[in-house]
Amino acid sequence: MVRIQKRLVKKRYYGKALYQYPVYSFNIPKKFHELLQPFVGEELQADIECKSNTLIIMLTPKPRKPLEKPFLNKKNANLPSAKSRENSDNYEQF
Repeated sequence: MVRIQKRLVKKRYYGKALYQYPVYSFNIPKKFHELLQPFVGEELQADIECKSNTLIIMLTPKPRKPLEKPFLNKKNANLPSAKSRENSDNYEQF
């Protein structure tokens, strides 16, 4: 059994204005903990539907961006090419 909980968060800005907003949450029963382990720490997209007195909450992981290698994928790296390094070595010898 799951119960939706509502709490009111109150924040003060500069000691004067009070800003408040509701936060909804629910606890997931222990029997589902093994199913959740692959998604712990991931960003999930939530889609919520209400059909015939039933609340459907669908969580899907957001697609990850492929990790970029910051140096190798740059088109204009700030390092001289091998040929220009060879030429600069020749100039340094004189």
